[in-house]
Amino acid sequence: MRSRFSINHDIHYTKFTNERENSQMASSIHVTVNDEFTPPIFQLNHDILGYIFALNADLEEEQRIWTRGMHPAIVTLRHTSQVCAHWRELVIGSPSLWARVLDIDLLCQKKEEWRKEVMRRTGTAPLHFRVCDDRSSWFQTPETAAAWLLGEHWTRIRSLDLDFSWYFTRNKDVWLELFQRPAPSLEVFKFAWPCTEPPGYLYGPDFVLFSQQAPSLRTLGATNMRLDLTTFPLPNLRELILHSTVVAADLLKALSHMPVLEVLEPKTDRPFRRVRVNQDASLPTVLLPRLASIKFRVLHSVDIALSFLEHIIPANSCALRFEGKYTDELPGIGSEDLHGRVLSKYSKSSPELGTNISLEINLAPYRFLFGMNLSYRDRFSFSIESGEGSLPEGSISTLLSSFTVVRLDTIRKLVLQLDFEAKDSLSPEITKFIISLVAVEEFQTDPPTLNSLLHIQGDTTAVIMPSLRTLWIYNIGEQDAYQLVIVADFVNARIKLGSPVDTLTVLMGRSVMVDVEPLRKLVPGLAVQML
Repeated sequence: MRSRFSINHDIHYTKFTNERENSQMASSIHVTVNDEFTPPIFQLNHDILGYIFALNADLEEEQRIWTRGMHPAIVTLRHTSQVCAHWRELVIGSPSLWARVLDIDLLCQKKEEWRKEVMRRTGTAPLHFRVCDDRSSWFQTPETAAAWLLGEHWTRIRSLDLDFSWYFTRNKDVWLELFQRPAPSLEVFKFAWPCTEPPGYLYGPDFVLFSQQAPSLRTLGATNMRLDLTTFPLPNLRELILHSTVVAADLLKALSHMPVLEVLEPKTDRPFRRVRVNQDASLPTVLLPRLASIKFRVLHSVDIALSFLEHIIPANSCALRFEGKYTDELPGIGSEDLHGRVLSKYSKSSPELGTNISLEINLAPYRFLFGMNLSYRDRFSFSIESGEGSLPEGSISTLLSSFTVVRLDTIRKLVLQLDFEAKDSLSPEITKFIISLVAVEEFQTDPPTLNSLLHIQGDTTAVIMPSLRTLWIYNIGEQDAYQLVIVADFVNARIKLGSPVDTLTVLMGRSVMVDVEPLRKLVPGLAVQML
């Protein structure tokens, strides 16, 4: 939640307004201080008021990416301290607030007295420094000054979030010297170096990040910095963000020394380097009992990524988000079995899937997607796609039989897309899967999928989705009357089978207007609405 306060001493009332802005909640509080009435905000205890000030300064991690460029947290906090004597006393007396708003660029551009005053207000609190990736305002501080500021307070730094990816003038040696120093207090290190100049990454022949002495490090993410994780002891690391291509065996070796790792997320679509030898035979198995979130988007070396995942034993409630697309390669021999083994392994590692009632499936000769939303950790998903031709024969059937933990007979909300041009392309396994969805009440799909379902319905005596009551249709073309005919045929077929649809909703894009009147004529009495 993003909060901002504006204080108006001329209005004799308190007004609260809430509005949604960019999918965030913004709130404004207008208060008046007078002798007859004390606004409630001035009666809050220090802990609550301090938390409000923290939100107001946009200290929350997920908010900084949206607001820090336009409203530097350190400036907002200073303005908060100028509202009244009570707030000034509280803000100035809260070193942890000042310690979390340290924008290096802003600090180094201001006068030395102001910078010293800000640092004095941090007291002995752990420091959180950052440089913002604000493309509208390039980094103006001389790098020697920035590095000096960090070096002066190095042993107190808890968090470093330095994004230089959009800046062009770099003094590599200054940063290599700084990052070579042991970091005894550092818990978060996020760093991005530009790739505009050769060799495109921060590296020196004798450079070793933090001299391999960062015992408190919990989050590590370094873009365009060459690291050797296999020799870097990180026993307390919780989150590893990969930005570079690595050898799968080397990464597994490194992970074996990260026993409390919770999040693994490559930020590159080329996470693994191809090697000539058969590395699968030598990959070690790594136990990571706290690994609860894995996110991969792989466009190269998909089979290597899957083999890597197969050699990890994650937490019992691990949420996997894997997207693999064979772009410049073809699936290898046995890829279909590898696909099935990985999906089976990780779906069994997420028991919540067994109680979920919502399911998304997208099937085509060249694509498979399985997805379910989770209560506390966004989503579990697994998708495989071939950029050249179809997936190996048997892949779809193997994958459909891999998520056995999911109880298909309890699914009530279904998003389904079938993209098969010919009726013969619908395998018996697909038909069996569709027929097993007996509890679906809400169904979101497109006309081609309905056409495939009509073919399946024609070959079976069982009613497909007998509990269906609400139908949502998307991807209807503005001038494609035939698609409306398909929808009408599907709805009328259900009426004849004694399982009518109660409500049909047509989902339209911003630039698409579909005339549904012909549909109402084709299916008299059907409740049709548009969104």
